[in-house]
Amino acid sequence: MAAPALWYLGIGSMMNPQKFIDRGMKPLDSRPVLCVDFVRRFWGKFGMAEIREQKGAEFHAVVHRMSLEDMAKLDKMERGYIRKDIVCFTYDGTRIVASGYQFDLATIMFNGHTPPSERYLNLMVSGMEYYGCDPAAIQEMRATPTQGPGSR
Repeated sequence: MAAPALWYLGIGSMMNPQKFIDRGMKPLDSRPVLCVDFVRRFWGKFGMAEIREQKGAEFHAVVHRMSLEDMAKLDKMERGYIRKDIVCFTYDGTRIVASGYQFDLATIMFNGHTPPSERYLNLMVSGMEYYGCDPAAIQEMRATPTQGPGSR
């Protein structure tokens, strides 16, 4: 029997395979997806990505099948976020319910929009390209305004 696992939605730098290597984790499977009834927004002091419910909204990202052990590690690293279930569809139409992160508004230092850094945006774009996200979605991400070079 296969070990228990769950689908995790990478919406920021975790769309990039190098971030898993850097964090000592390995997804069991990864796929480009269309996420529905949520938006990805860049929020908080450093312009990090999060998801928020918005009926009728959609965006493209990457889901990763994660061991429960790796997901627990990731939860410890992603302080300040809470997990939300989000419906996604692979490009062949398969429905997946994944676990994505949104800021815990009770603990966030700055509750407002901040553009991502150029470095962060480049990590997202290269991850979307690597996993084969929709070319129009990649172009849309590439056109996102940034706050400058940044270190995050």
